[in-house]
Amino acid sequence: MAEEITGQSVGPATADADSSAAALGLAGASREEADAFLRQQARLARAQLARIDAQDDHIGEEQRLQLSHLRIRRFNDYARLALELAVGLVLVVVVGALGVMAWNAARDRDLVVDAFSVPPDLAARGLTGSVVASELLDRFGRMQAATEPTAQTEGVSRLDVGDNVRIAIPQTGISVGELDRYLRAWLGHEVHVGGEIVRTADGLALTVRYAGRPGVQVKGDEADFDGLVGKAAEGLYAIAQPLRYSDYLADRHRFGEAVAVLKRLAVNGSPLDRARALTSWAEAVDFDGRGREALPIVAEALRLDPDASFAWAVDSDAQIELGHDEAARAAEARMVLMAPKTWSRAQLASSQLAYLPYFIAQRRDSHVGDFAAAARDWNQLFAIGGTGQAGNDAGSKLLEFAPELAASHDIAAARQEIAGAAGVSSDPPRDTAYANAITGFFAGDWRAVLDNGALLEAATDDHYDFTWQSVQVRPLRAVAMARLGDFAGAQALISRTPTDCDLCVRARGQIAALQSDWRAVDYWFGMVAARSPSIPFADTDWGMALLAKGDLSGAIGKFQRANAIGPHFADPLKGWGDALARQGRWRDALAKYDEALKYAPAWQALHEARGAAARHGA
Repeated sequence: MAEEITGQSVGPATADADSSAAALGLAGASREEADAFLRQQARLARAQLARIDAQDDHIGEEQRLQLSHLRIRRFNDYARLALELAVGLVLVVVVGALGVMAWNAARDRDLVVDAFSVPPDLAARGLTGSVVASELLDRFGRMQAATEPTAQTEGVSRLDVGDNVRIAIPQTGISVGELDRYLRAWLGHEVHVGGEIVRTADGLALTVRYAGRPGVQVKGDEADFDGLVGKAAEGLYAIAQPLRYSDYLADRHRFGEAVAVLKRLAVNGSPLDRARALTSWAEAVDFDGRGREALPIVAEALRLDPDASFAWAVDSDAQIELGHDEAARAAEARMVLMAPKTWSRAQLASSQLAYLPYFIAQRRDSHVGDFAAAARDWNQLFAIGGTGQAGNDAGSKLLEFAPELAASHDIAAARQEIAGAAGVSSDPPRDTAYANAITGFFAGDWRAVLDNGALLEAATDDHYDFTWQSVQVRPLRAVAMARLGDFAGAQALISRTPTDCDLCVRARGQIAALQSDWRAVDYWFGMVAARSPSIPFADTDWGMALLAKGDLSGAIGKFQRANAIGPHFADPLKGWGDALARQGRWRDALAKYDEALKYAPAWQALHEARGAAARHGA
């Protein structure tokens, strides 16, 4: 049976196996050997497949690790770049900061107060050299801040007693403050102030030395240490900034001391330096009530420096206080023209000079009778604090703002300002008397003019405000006397005023009109109109006198001329309307009254005249 099986023909499967075995080189092998070989090859294949699978997993992990590594390397590159940029930026900042420090140091003109030498017992009680230097610097700074500067800019002062905050520069051990001081000492032009305190038989002696000059010594009792430092600070101010120091003295009405300082400065230095000293000298004299004496001094300043805007302002002030209206207006025009040359754009835009446009506008508007606009200009001055030293707003409202309101015929507003400001003014009785006298004149309250004018006449003071108030009010007081029938008293009072004063001569014309002395009327008003062709007040007063005379055509001619000079001046417009109304030209009169109301809307008499014209013209 076995032989039969062995002898049977081979089927296809066996043939394929044999062919596969032959292909594998197993042609001579038995079936068992071939099967074993195939099983071995199968196991080998499975092992290889398993290994390939493992390798695939390993390659995937390796790829993930390499990707992670590449990401870390990229991050490190970014971090390194950022660090390099940061270091570069720091270097640029440091170099820039050093450049700025060097630039500032080269421009340094600081006043540096060094620590003083003091007795050990004072230092033990807390009055160390640094404390004394601080006190001196504080007092000096307060004096500067309290000074209205005219010709010398405010300097910078600082205390050189060590750093309150120290920032160490790496690897040098030098603080920023020390480096800054080194650069300033090397490149700049610092002025050092030092000194000492010593005991004397009477107390203490404090010596201040400025830039190596002989010291200024002040003595006092130890109990009055503040007073001692104050005197020393004044001595330092006088040496360091003599021109501003003279302003400081003048602001405190110490005119004699101010002039003594300025006389020395006016004969030394360059023409520009002398011009500045002469300008401050003229201002001090003017503030002392001696405007006529100030004029030749400021004229010499303008000869040396014709472009000095502030000198033109001082000239204008003196001319105003003397009643030279045309000259004052011309000086103000020169001041406006020269201001851009005198002050830089930055200065003109600064808070210190922000008031200037409104100050100029107020002067300009007042000269041509636009008193409502002038009052608005004053409001702007108050809003920006440009009326003078701190605390002077109340006095300015009494001396300037309330009179402007009264001149615009807003009597109620003027009296309201007087009531509000009188309680806080630096010198209420005099300031209030002045404001009440002016307001009384425009209100037709002649008794108020007399009574308040008498208060000013009785006041004796060396400050120009009160001298000027008396000069400004005296002509109005004389007119009030004439209005009340005291012509002898009016003539006696007005004769004490100068004839180069426009207001004084106009008062003479008004008194003459009340006495029907028409020849004198033409003489006095003609004098002022001829010498002040840019000012409308003489022609307005002249027109009022001709209106009272009954010369309606002549009055209209004067009102027309005044209106051409000051188109926003309400008084000639009302006078013109009054003349037209007396001619029976009611519609024309109504038009003039309406125009006048644009510039004096609170004028009660104007409203009454308009109402009458409206009724007659209906």
